[in-house]
Amino acid sequence: MAKTSNTAVQELEIGPFAGGINTYSDPAMIADDEMVDCVNFDLSLDGSLVSRPPWSLMYSETATSTEVDHTDSWQWVIGTGTYEGNRFIIVSSNHEEVGGAAYIYYVDGINAGILAKIADGEFSASHRYADDLYLVPDLVNSAGGVKYDLAGGLVTAIATMPSGYSSIIYKDRLWISGRRSVANSSRLYFSGLADFTSWPGTNFFDINPGDGDAVQQLEVYQDNIIIFKDNATYVLAYDTGPAQAVLRVINEYVGATGRNCVATYENSIFVMKYNQVYEMSNYDFVRVSVKIPFEFDATLTMPDGIYPLDEENRAYHFTHWISVVGDRLVTRFYNKLYVYHLRLRAWTRWESTDYNINYLGPIIRLDNTNTDTLRGYQTYVAGTSLYASVDSAGPGESEDWNMYFKLFKFEDRYELVNTENGNITPVAVDIALSMTTKQFDIGLSHRFKRLMHWGIDCYTGRDVTGTMFPYSVAYKVTWDQLHIYHWHDLNTWEYPLTILPSTTQMVSSNSGVFVKFIRFPKSLRFRLLQFKVDMLTKGNTTDGPAYLYSLTAFIAAKQIVPKAVN
Repeated sequence: MAKTSNTAVQELEIGPFAGGINTYSDPAMIADDEMVDCVNFDLSLDGSLVSRPPWSLMYSETATSTEVDHTDSWQWVIGTGTYEGNRFIIVSSNHEEVGGAAYIYYVDGINAGILAKIADGEFSASHRYADDLYLVPDLVNSAGGVKYDLAGGLVTAIATMPSGYSSIIYKDRLWISGRRSVANSSRLYFSGLADFTSWPGTNFFDINPGDGDAVQQLEVYQDNIIIFKDNATYVLAYDTGPAQAVLRVINEYVGATGRNCVATYENSIFVMKYNQVYEMSNYDFVRVSVKIPFEFDATLTMPDGIYPLDEENRAYHFTHWISVVGDRLVTRFYNKLYVYHLRLRAWTRWESTDYNINYLGPIIRLDNTNTDTLRGYQTYVAGTSLYASVDSAGPGESEDWNMYFKLFKFEDRYELVNTENGNITPVAVDIALSMTTKQFDIGLSHRFKRLMHWGIDCYTGRDVTGTMFPYSVAYKVTWDQLHIYHWHDLNTWEYPLTILPSTTQMVSSNSGVFVKFIRFPKSLRFRLLQFKVDMLTKGNTTDGPAYLYSLTAFIAAKQIVPKAVN
């Protein structure tokens, strides 16, 4: 940060913000291009902040039950694909008192918009091999797997297919594992060669069963199988057949927290262990979340009518997962979504005022093979992590609960139609954008400074709110600031306020959508100063995308601090 050495007013530009969030270090000590918080902004390659695209409802329907306590109704996208140029989505759905089932939703073709049931039961993944889909049974599903013929819709049960919550196709075999809290939790099963209906009883490996950990995730990497257990990572590989396979440990300390906690991006694999994310590249692990250790925020409440958060009835289904969305790694840690921007190697956060979207489940890219190759963008789909989808229609009448089957989509672009919406009857909500800078001392921590005014260089058509937090041990308090307090709320006479004084201003920016400089005409005295900017966007081109390029502060230096401690 440039220094100001005399009383002349200087223009100090703050930004760009390519460093993302840093909550590990003290807010006054982080880099000038880092932020204390950044919500619903993506990081551009030039370091500017741009509003994220919206999530919107892709498909929905309601089902009615006479069960009073019928709150468990969640959907989980377990696969996507394309057949004869038409895209489809495979969903595992569960409704309490009714049971689970797998469905296929047709995105394109003559059946576009239709949801069709495949089979009863809960499933953890779907894999395509030739013109067939294979559905892997989840642990609660004792009926086995399912083979689904894409050409004719024929469903064939595979009773011998093992259950598990992680599976891959490797060298023309289907491999299944992930079995916490059941017998053989370290066992890795594999099918017959090019025959996923064949599961001989001897086709398995036990992955270091003596450590007491379970296998959590499988990935194919550099023609090998990477096996993530709770607290270690292994590699298994062979050339001619499984009988010649060799198993080696590649990290004895880093494993996966649970299912859906591993994601692949180009030549890297990302894995979440507890509240940290690691990147594995060429079998070396590097922690990429050092600057933003994930934390559980107990102050965030859940929707009314949903089970409270406790050990027996958690209010949402998938509390930990990571997914690749474009050039982002989206990470859920309980009730927060952290976003790692893979090109700039920096973090931001996502939130939504729509509960379903705020608690999204694992995200999968919608396969677009052979469809509209000039599209130029990707689409992603997800369910909600909530045990019960919510809707503006409400829960129905007394002793009658409306269950909602919902799929959400994320088109990685801005266009005219899409808005942030998770309701069957569209109720679009604004995407609230927010960023908070570090605490600046303007390079002169031993002086008080005078802020004449400040402003932001941005692109928006909506109102913008700017807030300043002046930090100083010996700040002055006015009677206007004190009049909202009672005597017993105050501290000492010298430091009466219990909260940091701040100044907030809203500036109307409805003159049109274009690049503009918005000025906040506020003068104050400070030693350390922090800025916060709040913006809004509908999520489409009517008022966005919203950009924040930089902040500019007009500052002059004043006297040297007078006390021993300031």
